[in-house]
Amino acid sequence: MEGGFVSKETKMLNYKEIVIGSSLEALLFAFKRAIPVFFTEPQIPFKLDFLSPEDDYSLLGLPPCSVSIITNKEPILVGHSKQTLWDTLYFLLSLKGLIPLSSLCTTLRDSNGKLIASNAYSKIAEIEYEHCYYFGDYNIQDLLEVEKDCDDYIVYDWFECRKGGGHSFDLITSEDRFCHSTWFYTSERNRVPKFIKDICVVSDMSRQELFDFDFSETMVKFNTRKIMKEYINPDKLHIDLSFREKKKKTLPTFYPSDKVTVLPECSLPLDSKIEEFEIYLGFV
Repeated sequence: MEGGFVSKETKMLNYKEIVIGSSLEALLFAFKRAIPVFFTEPQIPFKLDFLSPEDDYSLLGLPPCSVSIITNKEPILVGHSKQTLWDTLYFLLSLKGLIPLSSLCTTLRDSNGKLIASNAYSKIAEIEYEHCYYFGDYNIQDLLEVEKDCDDYIVYDWFECRKGGGHSFDLITSEDRFCHSTWFYTSERNRVPKFIKDICVVSDMSRQELFDFDFSETMVKFNTRKIMKEYINPDKLHIDLSFREKKKKTLPTFYPSDKVTVLPECSLPLDSKIEEFEIYLGFV
């Protein structure tokens, strides 16, 4: 990072390199290269996504660990939650002054190669930069021109289990794209005993399927009741839909830009992702 400062006269932030986006990969990249991060909304990982048991982030206070997940097949060993790593990186980047706008920014807009950051009421900063590494952001305008949008979504349906939530299962999986993972996690509702588990059902859907009743929240609820009766068989069962989340699985395809590098998707472990990014960008 070069020349990171706020001018009292112009209220301008100046950097050589910046990261736009707040995914786990974005924070890891920013932390390793010590460059500032800008975003409009925190992209916190799914709370039930886990690192590999071998992933070693001892430097961040997260040494390798192994936890057994009880499933409808063989038990699965997982490491720390990705959300825990995200929280740690966010905290450390904040301490280093590398999240200059914190969570105050609600929109970002490119204007003649300069980022304009605003909240709900007014402009709060102008950011000049030489190069940007883009990991995706929900509310950014005019930075890149989209060549092809992403039509594939990952959908999370969250349920409160009113009856039948006391059991040992953590995960039930299937081979289908629809409702492929049904997670059971300790309820966070007030005055609910710790042994009661609420539910999150994960599905892969196309844009068209999002509007199809066969893939609706109602059908997810029917499917969840069916698999709970099959594998858990509680005496009484009552689940209520809390809400549905949907997120695009990948970034759109963008037309090239000299000042912006869109980092590639890859399915490697997170430690290897950083190395892959650096090879891709020509740093190593």
